[in-house]
Amino acid sequence: CGLLSTPGLAKTTVEIVVGVNPGALQDHSARHLQKQLEDLDPTTNYIVVFKPGASGLLAYNYVTQKASNPTIMLVSIGAFTEITKHNDYDTVRKQITLLGPIWSSPGVLGVTPKSGIEDFKAFMSRGQNGKLSCGAAAQSVKLALDYYKQQAKFKDTEVVLFKGTSDT
Repeated sequence: CGLLSTPGLAKTTVEIVVGVNPGALQDHSARHLQKQLEDLDPTTNYIVVFKPGASGLLAYNYVTQKASNPTIMLVSIGAFTEITKHNDYDTVRKQITLLGPIWSSPGVLGVTPKSGIEDFKAFMSRGQNGKLSCGAAAQSVKLALDYYKQQAKFKDTEVVLFKGTSDT
């Protein structure tokens, strides 16, 4: 019993970089992802690499500056907030392509009565017709909303990073 391989062809290695210590939720997610990817692509070695510390910055710096193999990075939304505090947001978007969430965490998408949006269908309609502006309290939320905007094909929808609170 063993792996079948084509003589002369080296297997590609892809690193799945995790920004926390082994045993955390992201570790379990990374190992599940590793298994799924290996099942889909047996010609590639998928290895899990741990780079915990500095609220995700060590993983980010490793992926963007030091990794010699192709990489997939798993960090929490909180880590992305830290990353964007220390790096220009546009630079982060050029260095990392956000593919989407792979596990759920608490989050709420809400609108005020003044918005006139009464259900999710109305929300989608507004965004797809270019009549929507979204406020984000942190870079990580802005990143998630930008991703959602792209996936939902929202036209001319603005996601604004704000500080503080508002009555509107």
